[in-house]
Amino acid sequence: MRTAIQNGARFVFTSRDYILEATRGEFRGAARELLDRWVDLPPHGLTVREREQILYNHLRHGDQPKSFLTEIKDHLHVAARSSSFLPEQARRLGSTYLPSGLESGSERQLLVFFEDPIDHLCEVLRGLDQDSLSALCLVYMAGAGLKSPIAFTSREVEALDLIGGTKAGVTQALGRLSGSFLLRVDTQTSPRWKFHHPSLAHALGKHIGQNSELVGIFISELTERALFTMVDRGAQQDVSRETVVTPEACYAPLINRISELQDTRLLCESLEFAVFLASCCSPAFLLRLAELRGDLIGMFTHVDTLRFGVTGIRLLACLRRAGLLPERERRSAVVKTVENASSLPTHLEVDFDDWAKTCATTELTTPDEYQELRERAFRDVLPELADVIEDPGSTIEWESEEDWLHIARHYEAAVVAYRVAYEDHPDASAELSYTEDVLSTYLYSSPLCGGGFEEEESEEASGGTESRSVFDDLDSV
Repeated sequence: MRTAIQNGARFVFTSRDYILEATRGEFRGAARELLDRWVDLPPHGLTVREREQILYNHLRHGDQPKSFLTEIKDHLHVAARSSSFLPEQARRLGSTYLPSGLESGSERQLLVFFEDPIDHLCEVLRGLDQDSLSALCLVYMAGAGLKSPIAFTSREVEALDLIGGTKAGVTQALGRLSGSFLLRVDTQTSPRWKFHHPSLAHALGKHIGQNSELVGIFISELTERALFTMVDRGAQQDVSRETVVTPEACYAPLINRISELQDTRLLCESLEFAVFLASCCSPAFLLRLAELRGDLIGMFTHVDTLRFGVTGIRLLACLRRAGLLPERERRSAVVKTVENASSLPTHLEVDFDDWAKTCATTELTTPDEYQELRERAFRDVLPELADVIEDPGSTIEWESEEDWLHIARHYEAAVVAYRVAYEDHPDASAELSYTEDVLSTYLYSSPLCGGGFEEEESEEASGGTESRSVFDDLDSV
């Protein structure tokens, strides 16, 4: 290969579509025709055995310590059945440098590593050229989608200057990124560029948040929807959402943008605004908002905020931490929350995970109030979790296995949160253990994992001999 390169030959080795597309302009004539000849190996088409072998190879030939391999090897068969399995994630798992956030070898954390590949995507973003990164940032700024063909506004041009892209380069990059990072959604009225998957926006938000010079531009240009789903106000970042971390120096422009939207859209009547305030707001931001727009904060410092459900509970707790919630309104909210506790699990839109975390804190309640709330949930909520999962058709309708998988993940997060709330409660722990077993049956059985798993596993079972795991000797010297 070195000899061929010295004599003018060019080679392309890549697993990423956007890199392949970027190379097309570098080849001419017959050589360009070769780029149309490739083998497509979609990860979702891999069998269980192939996924396990990929995992084994990356871990066996990686640099992870033997203790780590011993800790995780019993859970790797579950990871191989994850609907989000990617060979690249398997490679990352085999390196001591790359799998950040994997603090232990528990099955839960291993699955999160495969199903929430934000760190991997951030690494990919760091390797993009300036035009490609600029194109993604413009799509991010557009919120509901970047109009196609693109017409550059003054703020978008300013963002390009800071990132380093050009108009011509961004126009070409949009095409290169189509199918991997972006989708061009065609409508009769307004074609738009959107992210191929929400996790890409999440990773880009994390990437942007590290550059304070870009934050101000994004705040001033973001739409209402994008502003309330992509901006973090300085508290601990919620990794389930795509967020831009806003430094305190940008609080004023952010509040100005909120004021503009409030004056035209009546934000305080919307659940989205309540979520915006409750999700990541630090006490410092809430105090600053109360100082500049006390009328907005005043619309939430009363029991009626519970109309927003769990979000309302969380928002009241945030206001109390900031010293902005009157004691009388706090007591009224707690009484109403206890009364309504038994009805929470009957509605899918209720965020069980957040409600359980609310139960696990005394920030809004006194110790006695908290115990009363916890007992009400133990009596009326926990027994229904497994029932709904085992017979979802009785209370929940879904159109596909993918929809049900999303619902099951929602309940799985709820069980984890309830574990925290009831870690000292033996009866509740037993109830949650049963629910975990039911979830495991649904989440990691063949039909929900993708690929031809069921047929392969049945063939192995009919072999007449006890199958040996490919991971048995993973931690041997």
